Amino acid sequence: MRRLVFALLLCPLLIPVSAAAARQAREPTLFVGWNEVDESEEEARNPDFLYEAATLRPGTMGIAAGIGFPYLIVDGGVGVTDATDLRVGVRALYGLMSQLELQLRWRLYGDRETFALALRVVGGYAFYQAQRVATAVSGTRDLSSTVGLVASIRSRQGAVFFAEVGGQLAFDFHPEPKALGGIPPSFLLVGNLPLHAGVELRISRSFHLSSIIGLDVHFGSANRGVGEPPVMPYVAVMLDVLH
Repeated sequence: MRRLVFALLLCPLLIPVSAAAARQAREPTLFVGWNEVDESEEEARNPDFLYEAATLRPGTMGIAAGIGFPYLIVDGGVGVTDATDLRVGVRALYGLMSQLELQLRWRLYGDRETFALALRVVGGYAFYQAQRVATAVSGTRDLSSTVGLVASIRSRQGAVFFAEVGGQLAFDFHPEPKALGGIPPSFLLVGNLPLHAGVELRISRSFHLSSIIGLDVHFGSANRGVGEPPVMPYVAVMLDVLH
């Protein structure tokens, strides 16, 4: 009888212990360092944007694709350091030309919370299917080099507004002879001034939507072909994926 009474008194004490042991067996404990928790919270509060001047975090990758005028566009990038990232881009002129670009961005000032300013250095090479028409529309040439600045500002609603300006030198290795102009030079050098502005909206954790408008101003009219406009509009709508 004493053993039965002792067992009845001991049961309420054993129930919480057994429940805790069973819960621990089902859910093994995984230690996560404070730095990792803080980093994930920081990324959730201040996510990366592909086209802002703050550059991508180290290891973060992004890709964007879209349509516009005069190009179909595909851009990709990866963060290298806290202040630099590397990018590759393709500009396709609807079957007339394809241009491959390599870009380095270096954040000069600012952070991922408010305002940022970055230096961008771009090198490009174009492959032509119809060179005369393509150069007249795009203003580009065989080889190009661009140095410019990107400025961006974030809003509290999860959007980034950005603006780009750069100076571009374009080399034409296949200049066309002009009427009564004699033998053409071995190459021609022309200048372009791209002026672009846009907004990138965060629509989910990984997906963004970007819209870009602007102008491409073409210099060096003496070396331009007949019918090549001095100013060309630029419009693009992009879907971005970041991870």
